[in-house]
Amino acid sequence: GNTSASAAAYAARCGLRAVVVVPAGGVAAGKLAQALAYGATILTVTGSFDIALRLVRQLAGEPGVALVNSVNPFRIEGQKTAAFEIVEQLGDAPARLFIPVGNGGNITAYWRGFTELHQRDARSRPAIHGAQAEGAAPLVRGRPVVRPRTREEGLLVEPASAAGVALLIKNAGAGRLGGDGAIVCVLTGHGLKDPQALTHGLRLPRPVRPTLSTLLRAIG
Repeated sequence: GNTSASAAAYAARCGLRAVVVVPAGGVAAGKLAQALAYGATILTVTGSFDIALRLVRQLAGEPGVALVNSVNPFRIEGQKTAAFEIVEQLGDAPARLFIPVGNGGNITAYWRGFTELHQRDARSRPAIHGAQAEGAAPLVRGRPVVRPRTREEGLLVEPASAAGVALLIKNAGAGRLGGDGAIVCVLTGHGLKDPQALTHGLRLPRPVRPTLSTLLRAIG
């Protein structure tokens, strides 16, 4: 999803060919639109994300093909700079970081970044809380999820991105956030990348006559 959009943009800039392999019906249209706009070749395969990942890992063994998702070590090296940015903006590492987890690439990268910044003082590193949506939690369940489903939140972000906020609210309600210090939630995708979730259940009101009195009555 997000990776495909970024990879397609970089490929277009460098004159490379980008091929995006996704599970059929498993990726928001907004993300694929970005990849298509940059000229990427989109291939959809039947089955889950895990099946698609297994396939592209096999494809990466072919000459001239590089896999650029989170199993690529250079990807983690690039992502770790997000931890540097948090420290730059806050002046120090936060006490806690809540972050959504897919296959673990983001949380690995953030931890590497904070670890490199605080090599000698582990106490200065934040406690990192990884969250997976209840309907898409393979790491929590210990097995692949055949039909993953993410939740809806009251923020204009891609639904899966709000998993960290949901975990923060859950922990706060259970009294598990003792101590002081800043708390950071990472939201990894904008809501417009999943427009169907944004408009789901949305009903527009009936049109009214174009007069001031009608508008006043309508707004109460």
